[in-house]
Amino acid sequence: MSFELSGDTVFFFSDPAGARACLAAAFLLRQRQPAARVRLFSNRSHTVGGDAPPDLAVEHVDAVRAACFEGASFVFTGTSHPDSSGSFELQAIDAAERLGLPTAAFVDHWVNFRLRFESDRGLILPRTILVIDEEARRRAIAEGLPEDRLQIWPNPHLVYLARHWRPRADRATTRRLLGLGDSQAFVILYAPDPIRMRDPDGRRGFDEIGATHDLLACLGGLGDGVQVLAKLHPLQPAEPIRTLLGSSPQVIVADRQADVPDLIHASDAVVGFFSNLLLEADALKRPVVRYYPGDRASDPLAHLTLGTRVASAGELSSELRRLRAEALRIR
Repeated sequence: MSFELSGDTVFFFSDPAGARACLAAAFLLRQRQPAARVRLFSNRSHTVGGDAPPDLAVEHVDAVRAACFEGASFVFTGTSHPDSSGSFELQAIDAAERLGLPTAAFVDHWVNFRLRFESDRGLILPRTILVIDEEARRRAIAEGLPEDRLQIWPNPHLVYLARHWRPRADRATTRRLLGLGDSQAFVILYAPDPIRMRDPDGRRGFDEIGATHDLLACLGGLGDGVQVLAKLHPLQPAEPIRTLLGSSPQVIVADRQADVPDLIHASDAVVGFFSNLLLEADALKRPVVRYYPGDRASDPLAHLTLGTRVASAGELSSELRRLRAEALRIR
């Protein structure tokens, strides 16, 4: 039986990816069931902008309390890293189970399945664990999560973007608001992941600093009128990447609170490694270039047909030149 969210539901989330998934799930629930009562709680402050469904308020709480569950018939959570989230979602799952409420948690990527549910008391598991596709299900089982609790469910945020999201302004206005002066420029949205932080031993074979050097080296071969709009990951250490990006006059670093769909709307192509932003760009029909010069076996998105995967600086340069020529032809 496929999973379908229904009834009066309370949502708990901490990190931005979980926030986007929960907000979208709440929106889609109310589209199907307008009378459904939804409440959303987070232990972080989220700037809810144009990338989020309208008319949904997030309540900030320091800890999960019994009052959060009043009137709820179902509990839905994100799956943030327990360390960075203070195990906020796990607290909600644990409290809901003690209250006898059914629970589901959505895993928004293809990595760290078991880690998301680990606590000092062992695993804290919801009744249903929602994963994106069959490959995610296979990896979750390989990491020791119970097969009978796993269900495949498409990312609600991507469903929302593809079917419901609309830009608040035309492209030229959006670019101007983002500080991109030339409305005719070829804009590359760059979304690096904080690989150094997560892979200090260098097992992937590359990191965001080396990849950023490669991208900047490509710019000279793309001709005039090219700009890079960099969207750093929320957990990305500021240095040395900001200094590196700042060394090029063609680069603008987006504000951390900038709406990701607006950034995609303003761009002509999107470059990254394995960020969820690449999936959002694909949902919004922007060309995606996945730069992965490291060990293919370590690529969490290797099973996906997502944009064009390039494995060297030369291939990156060639693909960007092709996209640049295509953009000039269309204009």
